[in-house]
Amino acid sequence: MMIGIAARAGAPSPKLWVTDRCGLHVFDGQQWTSHGDSEFERALLDRGPNGELYAVLKDGRVQRYDGATWDVLTSLERYRSAPPGTALAVDRQGGVWVGSGRAPYLRYFAPAAGDLDGDQWREFSGSVTEPVHALLIDSRGDLWVGGEGAFAL
Repeated sequence: MMIGIAARAGAPSPKLWVTDRCGLHVFDGQQWTSHGDSEFERALLDRGPNGELYAVLKDGRVQRYDGATWDVLTSLERYRSAPPGTALAVDRQGGVWVGSGRAPYLRYFAPAAGDLDGDQWREFSGSVTEPVHALLIDSRGDLWVGGEGAFAL
C-alpha cells in the first residue's frame, strides 16, 4: 500500500501528516484527525522550509498548506501520460522536486511570486535516466535522488 508521510525534525509544526487510500490524516502528538477527502488519496507529502505542507495529488495538482488554507501552486497536467509522481522533496527556497516512474524522471518547480503556472516546470531528462523512487534534501541543501540501481546528487 502506498502512503505519503510528512514530518521533519525541528520543523515549526510538530504534526505528523499521513495519506493513504482513505485520505489525509493528521497526528498532533495526542490524537489523530482524519480528513476523508479522496483528493488526498495516496498524495505525496513533504514539509517546506517554514513548516508548511506540500502535496502532489493523484490528479497532478501541487498544493501548499500554510496551516489555514490550501493554495494550488501548479499542475503536472502536461505530464498526464505519466503518473503524477513517485517521490517529492521541497528545498529550502520552497522549490518543489518531483520524481517519476516514467520520463521525464525528475522535474523541478520554483514558485515565483504572482506567476504560479505549470510552464515553470524544469525537466532533468538527461541527467536522471531511470525511474526515481526517493528524493531527499540533506542538511546542506543538496538533493539526493534514489533510482533503480544508483543514487545521484
